[in-house]
Amino acid sequence: MTGCTFDPGARSALAFVTLRSDGECEFMFYRIPSADMLLQESKLDLGLITKASTLVSAEKAREGDLSIWEIADIINDFSGRVDGLKVEQVDTPVAHEEDQLREALKFANACGALTVTERGVIPALPTKEAVLNAILKSARV
Repeated sequence: MTGCTFDPGARSALAFVTLRSDGECEFMFYRIPSADMLLQESKLDLGLITKASTLVSAEKAREGDLSIWEIADIINDFSGRVDGLKVEQVDTPVAHEEDQLREALKFANACGALTVTERGVIPALPTKEAVLNAILKSARV
């Protein structure tokens, strides 16, 4: 992978988010010292940065006959489907686990869908029962 640097002595910054009673979020950051504070300009690949195209929203892409995949490195408000890779099967026992994988992906999809229906990251995390009920409900539709 290009464009990434690693410092074993640098820590990740933490953000603590509190949902106030008025529905607004408050943020508190722990950054003593974190990787973003330790990054030096000399470590940046400026050539890679200058190659990056502009940020494009999904709405902007809908306005014209253009592919956001060809003109943007970062996409806001993405929704859609990402197809899996087609590969030559080598390990056949893994292929038999396809049903388990489908179930896991269905469960993960339901978790994500339910999480965005409420405010606050942690309070919005659904229970296993809520996820299973959502899956059953969607199967009936």
